[in-house]
Amino acid sequence: MASKKRSPSGRRYTTPADVTPASMNALFDAVRAGSLRPVLGQVYPMSKAAAAHAALAARAHTGKLCLDTAG
Repeated sequence: MASKKRSPSGRRYTTPADVTPASMNALFDAVRAGSLRPVLGQVYPMSKAAAAHAALAARAHTGKLCLDTAG
């Protein structure tokens, strides 16, 4: 059975039954400490949002995709 908890940002998340609270606490501790950071793959201007979605759908990216709201 999955349980709902809160991430370091306060958002709710659901974990599968085989993920232990200790492992999630260790993950969030690493995020808070700054020792774990996402890999930023590519930044798209907002005008290219359709291209960003296409890259996600095609799984043609490495790392996280970011939409720049200034563009």
